[in-house]
Amino acid sequence: MKILYLHTTDWPSASPGANFVTYYTEALARIGVHTELVVQKATGSPPVPEVLRDFYGLEPNPHWTISALEVQGRRSGERRRNFYAKLAGMLRQRRTAPRPDAVITRSLSILSLLVRLRGDLGNPRLFFESHDCYAAFVRAREKGFQGLKNFVRERALIPKIDGVVCLQKTQLGLYRQYFPGTRFFHLPSGCRFFGRRDEKQGPFTAVYVGSFDKHKGVEDVLEIWRDWKDAPRLLLLGARTPSEGEEMEKRVKALGTGGPVIVAPWQKPSALPGWLARAHVGLLPLRDTFFNRYLTFPLKLMDYVAAGLPVVARRLPTIENILENGKHGILLPDLHPGVVREAFATLRDKAMYAQIQSNVKGLAQDLSWIKRAEKTLECIDRAA
Repeated sequence: MKILYLHTTDWPSASPGANFVTYYTEALARIGVHTELVVQKATGSPPVPEVLRDFYGLEPNPHWTISALEVQGRRSGERRRNFYAKLAGMLRQRRTAPRPDAVITRSLSILSLLVRLRGDLGNPRLFFESHDCYAAFVRAREKGFQGLKNFVRERALIPKIDGVVCLQKTQLGLYRQYFPGTRFFHLPSGCRFFGRRDEKQGPFTAVYVGSFDKHKGVEDVLEIWRDWKDAPRLLLLGARTPSEGEEMEKRVKALGTGGPVIVAPWQKPSALPGWLARAHVGLLPLRDTFFNRYLTFPLKLMDYVAAGLPVVARRLPTIENILENGKHGILLPDLHPGVVREAFATLRDKAMYAQIQSNVKGLAQDLSWIKRAEKTLECIDRAA
């Protein structure tokens, strides 16, 4: 079996998608699948083996090839167009090379290219791994012109391929309304393994990992901590620039939080386990939007699970598809400060915390990247 995975956006980068495709294809290689990942090389990035070890904490694998295409252009649009041109040339040259059995991509632009060049690749099975659902007009309209463009693309391309991989059951249900004749597969995101987890030491700490953009819910976290006497220590992990970190520190100071708050930079995947080892609880303050309710699969949630952290989150269908309330954390209908504080009081009970943490560790095994890789082969066979 040979699988070709094509991905756009700079590699390596802070993009969750770049991390997703790296750990996913590495897992495919670990189960013996000859896997090639084609990515857009980030400007100034070191050689691939160095990126794997330093940035991702991974080792090369003889079954795993990473083709990082160097692109030109100062602006992201120029670089993207150059990448597509180089990718098209590379695919056309594969007419005489060992041909893949299956090709997977997350990109509709690449999917369009694959449909056109399918014959040059020996007619492999084509799969679109969707992290959205633009076929739903309500979602496409939210994203403006680009969303409407993707609406047209999905409606035109999906009937021409062998299958669509969905991360969420709710997402799969939406797609089936529009494409009753297409094969859909439910494959949740994989979960990394952070190694042996000792009993948590230090002050009771909650961690938020992710963007500091207001619409991501970080403002809700700050509101919860406002004037909270005896609040747990709060670790905000995600400043992309020094100025963003300084701005967040100003917001924290202006609010008058009741406990110590640590603002830290975004961390590369290889460094993240060390930071999460300091925490006891993971925060997932997703707001109730169409995307969060039906489509999202937060990769930060998989990092919390990999670290063995019970999770406090807003109760949404997408989150309930992954976590069970009371078993893997506490899911709340709303993140009202008083209700969240009660949830933390529950998690401070040592016996309760130990039981939930044990359940989270079991969930990490159930959602491992290796198991996702094995299920991928089943999906490819079913699409034959």
